[in-house]
Amino acid sequence: MVLAGVRLTINIALVITIAVELVAAQKGLGVMIWFAWETLRTEELYAGLIVIAALGIGFNLFLQRLMVFLVPWKPAREL
Repeated sequence: MVLAGVRLTINIALVITIAVELVAAQKGLGVMIWFAWETLRTEELYAGLIVIAALGIGFNLFLQRLMVFLVPWKPAREL
């Protein structure tokens, strides 16, 4: 249960980090997405969104593999 909570928390932390970057940062993915949206550079906008999606998927896959390693008594299909 703790590792399931960690998975949820990492996803929420990623979303909050990007949201804060949209509002208050000088550099980062959120700022890049915001400037690309303002200047109609759609390829940069979608590139930033794809990077964010890849980070989320990567974090989830890493934590799934970690759960299989740390919780060997639970079948992988239930994770």
